[in-house]
Amino acid sequence: MHPEIYATNQCKDCQARASLEHILWECQGLIHSNENTASTDSLHARWQVALLSSALDDQLWAVQQAKEAARRQDLLADT
Repeated sequence: MHPEIYATNQCKDCQARASLEHILWECQGLIHSNENTASTDSLHARWQVALLSSALDDQLWAVQQAKEAARRQDLLADT
């Protein structure tokens, strides 16, 4: 997207293409770093619930997960 800022589109954890889906719920590295996540399928399901939820706790979880994903990939993110 911005090659002058981001030299590669590879995931920092597994070297796969770091798509949004990959860095939020597909990367196997997420399973190893989060003891509360059993599989990428369960993480994907959790994201689906959070993105459709009006509950503040779910929205906060989604924001925290997105910020952590950006940090793990060394992406610039407003805080």
